Amino acid sequence: MRYIVSYDIANERRRRRLVKFLEDYMCRIQYSVFTGDFDESILENLKRWISYVIEPDEDSVLIVPLCVSDWQKRLSFGVGRESAMEYEKEFQIL
Repeated sequence: MRYIVSYDIANERRRRRLVKFLEDYMCRIQYSVFTGDFDESILENLKRWISYVIEPDEDSVLIVPLCVSDWQKRLSFGVGRESAMEYEKEFQIL
C-alpha cells in the first residue's frame, strides 16, 4: 500500500528523529511530506515510532493511505515536482 505522511513537529530534535526514520522507508516529496510503499508491519513500526517520538500536545503527524490509481492521478505544480516524479521511476507499482 502507498502512504503519504506529513508532519508538523515543534521541536527540532524530535523532527530530526522522525525525518531520519521516514527517510529510511519513504521518499520526501516536500519539506514535511513523504510518500512510500510499505506493508502492514512497516506501518505498525512507523506508528510505534511516531508515538514514541512526538509530543501529542505540540506535534502532529498525518498518515494517508492511497490506492495506486489515486497516486497516478496526482497533480504536481512548482518547485519539488521533480522529486515526486523521480519517485515513480525508483519504485515499480505492481
